[in-house]
Amino acid sequence: MPPLRREAWDSAALHLYEDIYSLITVGRRQHIDWHHDLLAIMTRTVEDPRGWSTLEWDIDTDERNKENPAFPFLSHTVEKLTTKLHEIYPDSASELLVAMTFEGYEIANIPTFAERKPGLLTEARTLISRFEPDFTCYTNLSDSQPTKHLESSRLVPHMNYGCMPLTEYTEDYGVVVVSDTEVGLFWFFNPI
Repeated sequence: MPPLRREAWDSAALHLYEDIYSLITVGRRQHIDWHHDLLAIMTRTVEDPRGWSTLEWDIDTDERNKENPAFPFLSHTVEKLTTKLHEIYPDSASELLVAMTFEGYEIANIPTFAERKPGLLTEARTLISRFEPDFTCYTNLSDSQPTKHLESSRLVPHMNYGCMPLTEYTEDYGVVVVSDTEVGLFWFFNPI
């Protein structure tokens, strides 16, 4: 497979998340414990190491200040992040990225999903392919079963899954993708 190009990344990110209250960004991995790098990404103190697009839709930058540079994320420590994020399989991460593009986060409710599924999953996999060949995926959603697989056909985080919010909102869900050189943050907010 040829290396991912900026144009493919931008196209997939914009198509999936153009109208979603979200933050899609990547930072350089500089620590053995990648949670340190994730904290830097949350406070926006690092830029995409490749200079590729970052999406940050409808987040009130007036709320972000010296006291709260991570808004809407809460102030976290590495220790707290390790308790809120757990590993999932890459296929589950791709499915979750697709599910979170639709209100209610349920794939079954996405209009014409059966016809659109291959294209949507291809775009989600395009985003994740940036981190190949060796990477791991994490989420703050937790299934009642101790497993790395999320059953996408019933993805409704606020009903079927537990969530450990990382923001001041009651609902926020996301995927963190970690490689040897980069950490990606794909996060979705419900500001209500």
